[in-house]
Amino acid sequence: MTRTGPSREARADEWKGRLENAKGFHGAAKDLLDLHEDGPSTNPILTVIVHAAIAYGDALTASVGRVNQKDHSALPKLVQDALGRRADPEQIRRLQRILDEKDSVSYGARRGTTEQARKMYEQLERFGTWAKDILS
Repeated sequence: MTRTGPSREARADEWKGRLENAKGFHGAAKDLLDLHEDGPSTNPILTVIVHAAIAYGDALTASVGRVNQKDHSALPKLVQDALGRRADPEQIRRLQRILDEKDSVSYGARRGTTEQARKMYEQLERFGTWAKDILS
């Protein structure tokens, strides 16, 4: 596997803990979205969605021996390289689109909308289902 960005070797079963984290973030995002009422910013929900996608990506790469560190923008390439032919280009693009929102929803002043949160959660659902299928 090609080294892409800062990464480290993963412990043999580290992917399992990372998958559990992903499922936890995923469930928390669903709960927050279900409880959300129109009006307030959805940035906290969107941030949890981003973290769920990162954790799924980390579980995928850890399952083949590498874990991304610090540079989340390098994660899609690391997932693609780690999975080789099993990498679905559509899913890699989906992960990239979710990660593209990270800075604006986590640190920016732009207010997330309910519609944006619903759409991004749908993308997480698709990416998470694919990642769990690969890891099963």
